Amino acid sequence: MSGKENFKRSIPIFSSSISVFFNDKVIASSIYDPLRNDFYFTEEGKGAFLNDHRIRVSNRKYLENSLISLQINNSSFEIEKLFLKDHIPFKNFRILNSSIVSMSWLCNGKLDCFIGTNMDKNLILSSKLLLRESGGFFLEASLNKNNFFICANPIIHKKIIKILN
Repeated sequence: MSGKENFKRSIPIFSSSISVFFNDKVIASSIYDPLRNDFYFTEEGKGAFLNDHRIRVSNRKYLENSLISLQINNSSFEIEKLFLKDHIPFKNFRILNSSIVSMSWLCNGKLDCFIGTNMDKNLILSSKLLLRESGGFFLEASLNKNNFFICANPIIHKKIIKILN
């Protein structure tokens, strides 16, 4: 489950995910958002779906117009501060406190980017296949002993990588 604290406080942003592994590789993954009755499903090589409809990441091109979800913890604030504050208006950031909801909304084109830090490996594996099958890109990197993940549509992903370099 992702968004446990939201669930405990009756904040309607949480979901659950299940993945099928074969030889230590995710071959199918599903995410269920019970409040919206959204069922995301993907199988390797067969695309990504939301309730029987094919989904794709957004095609937004400009960081200034992008919606970016952050998964913030104490150590990660420094990461966002280091490379984002001078490039993206603050109004474009969302903190949903559910990495799986953020990833599923990214895959559906509602969000354009998701940046998370020190996340649970199982949650990452569950959503990585969905992201790839919906046309998105994923990067894992380290900064100041913190792991962080950048997930985005191909255009925004490239621009954020350029900022990092």
